[in-house]
Amino acid sequence: MIRLDIEIDDVSKSFSFPNTWEEITISQYRKIHSINKPEGNSLEYIFNIIHALTNVDMELLTQISYTDFKMLMEELNFLFQPVKNTQVEFITIDGENYYLYTDFNKYTAGEIISIDTILQRNQHDYISCIEELLCIFLRKKIDGKIEKFNTDLFHRKTMFENCKITEVNNIFSFFLSGKSSLETNTKDYSKKTPQSKKASLRKD
Repeated sequence: MIRLDIEIDDVSKSFSFPNTWEEITISQYRKIHSINKPEGNSLEYIFNIIHALTNVDMELLTQISYTDFKMLMEELNFLFQPVKNTQVEFITIDGENYYLYTDFNKYTAGEIISIDTILQRNQHDYISCIEELLCIFLRKKIDGKIEKFNTDLFHRKTMFENCKITEVNNIFSFFLSGKSSLETNTKDYSKKTPQSKKASLRKD
């Protein structure tokens, strides 16, 4: 993390500025992703990224010296490298563990339908809804078992926004590799008529 000092009319203001993937939160990652990227890395594009990462008012940000602006551009070089893919079993937030639940073949109808609904609502752009998906992919364990899904889990969305992207990037590697399995299960649900109140994703 580096410090950005802006002095205007003899008044100095300081802002923190991340300069590694390990310092980028999910919220910041989503903001970066939403910025339209032109062909080549235009100065305006870099300026918009700096704005997204610092939350400094746009008008105020224009007042920094061009020398400082070029320095910030150099600090952004890490954005053009892949996000570190750390293998994790769980992440810890406020002293509580949230475990990665990637056994897609054991997902219930409610879990698959929720994932499908979230993705469709976001034009299948998983980064724009990453914190919502984490409410399904990351669960506490109760008596050694992953807690059951219910819509109340979505109240964790704001909490997950503050996770570092390097902590959860591996989760979406699992997700993308298992996506075809989820899509198959979704098609199966659309073709079959339920015969009882209980359902299973296992094939006999």
